[in-house]
Amino acid sequence: MDDQARRKRIGSFLSSPRLALSILIILATFIGVVSWLPWNLDRSVKAPSWALAAGLDRPFSSAPFLVAVFLLLANTLACTIERTGRAWTLLKGNIPQRGKVLAVKTERDFTTFLKEQGFRTKSSPPYFRNRFALTRGWLFHVGLVLLILGILVQQAYHDAGSFEIGEGEIVRLSDRGVIFDRNAGLFAASALPPIQLALEQFDPYLHQEGYAPDRASTVVIRTQDSEQRTILDRSEGVSINGVSIYQAIPFGLALNVEIQGLGLRSLHLRQESLRRSAGEFKDPSGGSILFSVDAERDISDPLGTGKLRVYHLREEVKTELTLGRPFAFGGKTARIVSLSHWAGFTYSRSPGVSMVFFGFVLLVAGTAVMLIPAGIAAEEDTTGTMRIYLTQDENNLADDWYRFKNRKT
Repeated sequence: MDDQARRKRIGSFLSSPRLALSILIILATFIGVVSWLPWNLDRSVKAPSWALAAGLDRPFSSAPFLVAVFLLLANTLACTIERTGRAWTLLKGNIPQRGKVLAVKTERDFTTFLKEQGFRTKSSPPYFRNRFALTRGWLFHVGLVLLILGILVQQAYHDAGSFEIGEGEIVRLSDRGVIFDRNAGLFAASALPPIQLALEQFDPYLHQEGYAPDRASTVVIRTQDSEQRTILDRSEGVSINGVSIYQAIPFGLALNVEIQGLGLRSLHLRQESLRRSAGEFKDPSGGSILFSVDAERDISDPLGTGKLRVYHLREEVKTELTLGRPFAFGGKTARIVSLSHWAGFTYSRSPGVSMVFFGFVLLVAGTAVMLIPAGIAAEEDTTGTMRIYLTQDENNLADDWYRFKNRKT
């Protein structure tokens, strides 16, 4: 008996409106505070050590946020379990004690009145009006449970990051240094996706009808057991083995350099001005070398950059380079094979998104069901009365019955 009472107290606590309100206040306060933290407003600001220790550099994947969402899930689930019992009782035709009791003279009067109220009277009692809508808030609560569970799973297990590929370049996402700006949930897989990508072609000036000038890429995506060639643009990504890949906004010029004994390397330059891109790179000897490219027209000009001139700066000596002509590169010989573009991409693993969408659909459906009137009615034995339960307009039932009786007389 003590165990049963303890379980009942726990259930009452978990389903209490006061707990739900407290959790919502805590979540609202947490979201309001962390959204204004400097490192969340500006990515260039580094989070202090105490924030890193508390997980507040990624606040919506941190333990405090996940615990609060879990408690909200427990509260909503407890409420849904309670509603499940009540909904099942109504669907079986059990009329609650709070149902209205009306005096009747004949069964014919009873069924005629019910038919006017929208009840199905062809079957045996109890009689139902829109029986499926007796669940009312149950479907809404199920959708809410799935929505919160999806958010919890998504924030705990999501994984996303950025990477870049030059035209003609091949990268493997799991290789060191390929992924940057990674954002992973508290329980996300530590291993990066074992996917290889090659950028065949990149168009930085794509103009789709109905869209602003944008980008498009032709990529080849390889996994352990499949390969697919696809075109990515900003309006739609591609999914493979649970990983979604999207075209990102950043792009720039790339120097494709062949280095003696090391093969081909794609050096991604950053735009410094309208007509100049540059980048500093490590050479094979461990030193650094600065490459720059000056364009005849703006680098982002849809008509093209015009003539490009390539330079490298080493030990404050600036030298112009030409395609195919060898030059010294950290104790080795190198030559520029071509100039092309590099393009930015993002990947994401979002295990909870489908659950969030399904929960949202059930929320909408549950809201629609709550707008549909429903009811149960049955004649009480030997008492000359009928009991009716309505989900809507129950207070007007007595007036409707009064008008019906006066019409009959």
